[in-house]
Amino acid sequence: MVAQTICAGQVFYWRRQRTVAVPSPDKNIVISHFLAFASKIGLIFGGALFSLYFPRHVPEFDLDYLGLSWRGGILIAILFALYCYTLELERLGDALQEKPGQEALGEPD
Repeated sequence: MVAQTICAGQVFYWRRQRTVAVPSPDKNIVISHFLAFASKIGLIFGGALFSLYFPRHVPEFDLDYLGLSWRGGILIAILFALYCYTLELERLGDALQEKPGQEALGEPD
């Protein structure tokens, strides 16, 4: 069931990357900074969770290489999914942030 969930998440993520543009609503610097922070902290949280989980459960692993490689593949797929999620948060944060040189169009001085 975990593998199907990971695959479905990746299919939806890549489909969104190819077909749906990030909306460009009104610029909001506070929300954009919060989203950028959440994307960075999310990846750190995932790495920390991995570092706590993996050493704790290593003694439970037997030397069945097929099972060990399956669990390792699932773990890497989950970390990659977390990475994709953080990239999506960064994209949304960038869309909400006004870039230098993109000043609002107005009357010239």
